[in-house]
Amino acid sequence: MIRLAVFDVDGTLYSHKTHSVPQSAVDAVKKLREQGIQIAIASGRPVFALQNVIEAGIEFDYVVGCNGHCVYRSTNELLGGTSFTKEMVQEFTDFCVAHDYPLNWKFPYANYVYNHIEAFEEIRATLKIEEMYECYQRNRHEVELPFGGVAFFTQEVADAYARKHPEIVFIKFDPDQYDVSLAKANKGSGLEILLKEIDLTFDECIAFGDGANDYEMLSKAGISVAMKECHPSLLDICDYHTDDCLEDGIYNALKYYQLID
Repeated sequence: MIRLAVFDVDGTLYSHKTHSVPQSAVDAVKKLREQGIQIAIASGRPVFALQNVIEAGIEFDYVVGCNGHCVYRSTNELLGGTSFTKEMVQEFTDFCVAHDYPLNWKFPYANYVYNHIEAFEEIRATLKIEEMYECYQRNRHEVELPFGGVAFFTQEVADAYARKHPEIVFIKFDPDQYDVSLAKANKGSGLEILLKEIDLTFDECIAFGDGANDYEMLSKAGISVAMKECHPSLLDICDYHTDDCLEDGIYNALKYYQLID
């Protein structure tokens, strides 16, 4: 029996073509909740960058944020996660500053920009992030540790750094823009933390995604659904290949599995 539905955001719930969440997705999630199925968001975004999803009317119980590095009940109770070490943060910060690359770190309840805050204005505006601050002294990691970062540079730079530091991976979300993540953390491992916390199993989950960073989550879920314009790697592991989110893809897949009518 499905007791938890897990949704990626960008390209799944949220369309970058219209910069909106389609009403059919809102209606589908509402129907799930009315039947007692819990809702989780699983995104590369931090927990405080979900405002446009919330404003669209999507209600959720949990968040697996920062590509699986952190898990929250709603948006305010941290349940667990996997953070960077001080040494990792300092070394990568020194690298970005030395080469003048924009850098932002995702801490539990706010973004702290360590280099070139002006480079993040578009992200701040698009995602409606209020919790983004410039950290002049680049020392926030001395107080608490981040769950990931965002850096702007080329593919060649990302590949070269990852070869020297295989514990870190870079997930492209825009040309020359990358989420900075730990190789040992992903949406699958984050979902596992959540499931242990709420005493459910992967078999009791249906998960939706479209990107390469959804692979581990979809490969473990009891039912896995890939969106129409998904990364090719997902086609080999998904149970159902649905329509685009703007074509009622979420609603149609849930109806196919008879989870809503």
